[in-house]
Amino acid sequence: MIVFTINTMKKFIIILLLTELYSGIYGQSTFDYLLKSKALIEAGNTDQSISILSDAINIKADYRLYLERASAYIKKSNLIQAISDFEAADKIEESSGSYGLARVYALKKDAKTALNYLGLNLNSAYKRDEKEIMLDPAFSLIENTPEWRLFWKTERYSLFETGLSELEYEVSVGNSEAAEIQLNSLVANNPDESGLIYAKALLAYSKKNFQQTIDLLADVKPSKYVEKSLMLRAKTQYNTTKYAEGALTYSELIKLEIVDPNLYYLRGECYDKAGGKERALSDISHYLNLYPESVKALSLAGKIEAESGDNIKALELFSKNISLHPAVPENYIDRANSYFSSSAWKYAVEDYSMALDLQPGNPEVYLNKGIALIHLGNIDDACHDLRQALKLGNKKATAYISKYCIK
Repeated sequence: MIVFTINTMKKFIIILLLTELYSGIYGQSTFDYLLKSKALIEAGNTDQSISILSDAINIKADYRLYLERASAYIKKSNLIQAISDFEAADKIEESSGSYGLARVYALKKDAKTALNYLGLNLNSAYKRDEKEIMLDPAFSLIENTPEWRLFWKTERYSLFETGLSELEYEVSVGNSEAAEIQLNSLVANNPDESGLIYAKALLAYSKKNFQQTIDLLADVKPSKYVEKSLMLRAKTQYNTTKYAEGALTYSELIKLEIVDPNLYYLRGECYDKAGGKERALSDISHYLNLYPESVKALSLAGKIEAESGDNIKALELFSKNISLHPAVPENYIDRANSYFSSSAWKYAVEDYSMALDLQPGNPEVYLNKGIALIHLGNIDDACHDLRQALKLGNKKATAYISKYCIK
């Protein structure tokens, strides 16, 4: 038997506290910090983002942390610190900070330096798409300069890159015929290009040939198009109700450490529809840790809890959503449905009424409200709502009208 003295007990407590501190700070991965920082910046908490990134850099000087903090400094208009961080990233991973430096010097209206760094970026593994550059507001400050016009006189993208960009545009505007012509040109002129699989799959998706899309992207090889390919595959799997496969594809994207918190929400949706409630709730909870006021995440978390049998927790989540977003009618419908399923008819009627005040004309809400009113014994009001439901196209109301409203 182990006997603790007062001194050993104190030491033991200190060790526990240090262990907890270590796991809370040092247990965070670079990817975790990047996700949190992105969420904070999107919420307008730039100072907090800079603070946690600084903590992370003190633990491990990863170039991605410097890039993220530099972007946060730009939002604070602290261009000197942004330059310092982009340069630090460059020292760790060559050319990783070149695009950021191009943006900073464009913001400073130093076209010559900005284009020097942009040229370095376009000759590196971190090359940005032409569309992204042209739409970047930072470069609008130098786009009318002679240096900018001279820079683009040199061909900066391969024929395949230019052709693929045109294909993506034609698909985005729904011009399948022009997209097919563009694809045929890409195939004829670039038979060995690794991006052809993605190009073919994109056209197939645009023509709603979903099985062909999935077949083409069944085995995505590492390349500069891997993220686009996996995102297209996941979207196709979701749209064809292959939810379990979609969850696996989103897992592949998360393993690539793409800094997009929405991937957790999307995977959670897939898990939920595939019947994996526990995994779904884990992903949605992770997303809520990053976006605690998200309407869609609070709603989905509540629905998962309700379907799993925890109606009390579901009501807590739905009530929080209403408190945070009182003008969203779907939030009242969520909570009303939860009350309805637990036979709390009075509260269900109140929430259905609020939803209809915010968004009149929902036949499902009229039907459920009418049924709840029947249970409360308020037949006249129930019949009014049931007739409204039928008028708006909900034929399920017919049976209730026949039973309760025809004398």
